[in-house]
Amino acid sequence: MKKIIFLLSVFFSCLTIFNSCNHNDDDPIDPIDPIDDENIKEIISPNYIHIDWTQASLISYNHELGEYKINFSGEVPEIQTGSIVAIDQDTLVKYVFVEQANIEENIVSMTTSEAYLTDIFANTTISLTSDKNQADADVFLPTEIFYLDEKGNKHNIVLKAVNNNNRITNTLWNSSNNIDTSYILSGDNYKVFMEKLLYNIDVDFIVKMNFGERNVLNLTSDGLERYQSNMQNIESYLVGNFDTEQTIRFSVDGECSDAIISNETLKENFFVPLNLKFFVHDVPVLINISADLILDANLSMNGYLESSVYYRNIAEGKLGLKCLQGGSVTPMRTINNNYDFTPIDIKGKGNIDSKMYVFPRMKISLNNKEESTFDYKPYISSTINGGYDEDMIGIDNNVSAWTINYKTMIDVSSRLNLGFIGRETENYFTGNFNLRNKLLYTSPEKIVLIEEEDLQIKGQGKRLTFEVLDRNHLTDSYIRTNIPQIVELESFGNYFKQYKIAKDGIVSLDLFLSDEDILYARLLNAEGNLISQAVIRSIIEVTTSEVSNITTNSAVCSGSYNSTYEEGVYEKGICWGLYPYSADVNNNKIVANSDSENFSCTITDLYSYTTYYVRAYIKTFDDVIYGEEISFTTEKIEHQSDGNINGYEYVDLGLPSGLKWATCNVGASYVEDIGNYYAWGEVEEKKRYNIENSITFDKPMPDISGNIIYDAATANCGATWRIPTKKEILELVTFCESECIKCNGVWGTKFIGPNKKSIFLPYTGYKYQNNIDCHWNQGGCGFYWCSTPYTDEKSCIIITEYAQDVIISNTTEYRYLGMIIRAVSE
Repeated sequence: MKKIIFLLSVFFSCLTIFNSCNHNDDDPIDPIDPIDDENIKEIISPNYIHIDWTQASLISYNHELGEYKINFSGEVPEIQTGSIVAIDQDTLVKYVFVEQANIEENIVSMTTSEAYLTDIFANTTISLTSDKNQADADVFLPTEIFYLDEKGNKHNIVLKAVNNNNRITNTLWNSSNNIDTSYILSGDNYKVFMEKLLYNIDVDFIVKMNFGERNVLNLTSDGLERYQSNMQNIESYLVGNFDTEQTIRFSVDGECSDAIISNETLKENFFVPLNLKFFVHDVPVLINISADLILDANLSMNGYLESSVYYRNIAEGKLGLKCLQGGSVTPMRTINNNYDFTPIDIKGKGNIDSKMYVFPRMKISLNNKEESTFDYKPYISSTINGGYDEDMIGIDNNVSAWTINYKTMIDVSSRLNLGFIGRETENYFTGNFNLRNKLLYTSPEKIVLIEEEDLQIKGQGKRLTFEVLDRNHLTDSYIRTNIPQIVELESFGNYFKQYKIAKDGIVSLDLFLSDEDILYARLLNAEGNLISQAVIRSIIEVTTSEVSNITTNSAVCSGSYNSTYEEGVYEKGICWGLYPYSADVNNNKIVANSDSENFSCTITDLYSYTTYYVRAYIKTFDDVIYGEEISFTTEKIEHQSDGNINGYEYVDLGLPSGLKWATCNVGASYVEDIGNYYAWGEVEEKKRYNIENSITFDKPMPDISGNIIYDAATANCGATWRIPTKKEILELVTFCESECIKCNGVWGTKFIGPNKKSIFLPYTGYKYQNNIDCHWNQGGCGFYWCSTPYTDEKSCIIITEYAQDVIISNTTEYRYLGMIIRAVSE
């Protein structure tokens, strides 16, 4: 049922999608545009004294007592009681509040207490980042990047020398030998070896801090006035690529119950820690990015087993948090993953249930105080049961097949410690969040007959060859198993029962199979329950015929079979799916109403311009037999048109106003095309959509429909084309029926007018920032501007939803976002 709902906020809760950024070898570190002196006074504490450390050096110091003696080779700054200075020495940056100062010629002696960023900055937002492409008015890049080798020697890195496709950690955080991998877990009767451990982490970081207004605090001990601001919020996150390869080997002889290890540090500074020096309006800030190697494990095993598995996870995205002072912490996580793994070998008999991950805990420290930690923990969960002994084959009670499951899981978490601004007790934790829980691999999955060969000697029957298949759930494909699985073979008619081991996934049997005989080749799990079986009888072949009479939403599919076992067939028909190997009677099927061995069915309610996979099937009382899977594609929907204005086609929907609606979005050439994105009140596309480059944000505006300066439809389509008003959008959704459809492979909403003519609005998403394209296609959201401003400087948009609802939203303090326009004309 159609709904019209007025909302204040609809869609802006999603996280910013990870945007891969490139460094340019040829570009130096550009200085940030200077802020005028008046604004500097608002940002920097008036008590802050800048020291040029190229002209100064520490003679002596005691950090615990806050005592420092500084020698100046040039002019001595006016350091006095109440001043704030920054001690800047190589890997040390420390802010101090001067309680006593004594100047003798070129030497300044100070007694101090600790100061913080909130003692210096106010009324500003600053971002510190190693990502050169993030440079903006309030973004600061490092002026120096260096690390210390094992001997304490200093090595400098030039930001412009970082390769285009790499980030700041690049090859420095690429390691396969930083840890002794001879074992991870061990007990009296079990061991878990890490045969291979490789990490390649290529990331940049961003720390964004918002400082509130400056307050005056009275120090009652000596009456000194001390300025301090509030830290309103902070964002801290890593962005880039995470790549890990691991090979884990399990061995047990006996029983191991619940061996649990949590957050054990295997190696501190697993990677080379990087130091980055920043200058924010002459205030030095030192950031250190490092990582410790951590182990988490949960293991339960018994029996005698040896097994190993290779696993690789490649991810890119963003991981971090946003914290409002005194409020809740919001995780920032947008991770895209790819996986690869190989079950290497297995032998013995018993079971393993394990969950283990070895991961770097990445840390950001600001001025030598740990600020943020980030845990990205991909791991494999293994469940292995069963086993066999070749000497026991044929003895029912001792026959047990392997059942193996591998799952991949990804846990992420972030922590924030506000100690660097003087709030030691304010620690924030996002909690562990399971980002992904996906079944990777199961063994065995099914058994199939792959060959039927006549024996050479007359009267000896046939040789039947079966294939045992595992399932790779990543690719939704079947793979011949490399596990020596047991196959139970049982024949009725010429009765016998025996067991064979599938070597490299293949098992064969010589058998004389009469018309009355049935052979079962079965896979059983560790408990003896049926996993899969292949049934061989005198029934025979099912054929899937070519598809005919294909339209935009239907097709005729046919099949046939031949059999001398006709009384065993009780159902026949066609099954279909949207993906290869998805045609299955348990998904979509239509039963044929036919007594013949040749049958056909008409499949309806299909999507336009979409590929389908079909196969014929028959059901017997024991099994389902399929024909070969074939594919076809439905016809494309051609859009309706009543004419064109200035070369742009339109449809008259029969609305009371007589308004004509364009058949395509502005900038699109066909109905399912998204078209161009525009900020509200702007007539050209941009590479970047934000508040700073918005022309109309916070600007009182009239209705812009038809105004060639602000109306993108008028400016780009000409003639009488314009953006629809809010009233005209309300007319569309009030007088038209709406339904969610898939038009030529694209989801959207179809509006059907009183005269039964229609237009199609595809789901579009919106654009924000630097070519970040937030498409909500699967969620089903289309974002379309209208021309009518709303109160409080808001304008109006229309959203079409996958749930077949239509929402009118009065939401746009977000005028700066890139959205879509569907033009109208009288």
